[in-house]
Amino acid sequence: MSVFHISIAAAEDAAEILALQRLAYESEARLYNDWSIPPMTQSLESLIAEIKTETVLKATEGPSIIGSVSSRRCVRSSFLPVVEAKPISASTRATGMPLPALVWRRKTFRW
Repeated sequence: MSVFHISIAAAEDAAEILALQRLAYESEARLYNDWSIPPMTQSLESLIAEIKTETVLKATEGPSIIGSVSSRRCVRSSFLPVVEAKPISASTRATGMPLPALVWRRKTFRW
């Protein structure tokens, strides 16, 4: 099993996370012939804003970001976080590594 590091993403990570996100969702967009799905249309500026206002964590293996996850407060309940899975690199997906679950257990969320 690979060893990876989990840390809070910074604005400087946004371009790499966005590229990974588009790569991860390309097969879904192709399958449904719909390139307008949110992961494919998200702008760099909106991802940077998300990183600055929500908790966005990244998993790195060496110098590469292999996945990320974000959280925000649930609109209906200030006690429950909403966890949104971000992409996991194709090379990591096949390992069975439950990245969002590990990230959930590893870090707390800023409110």
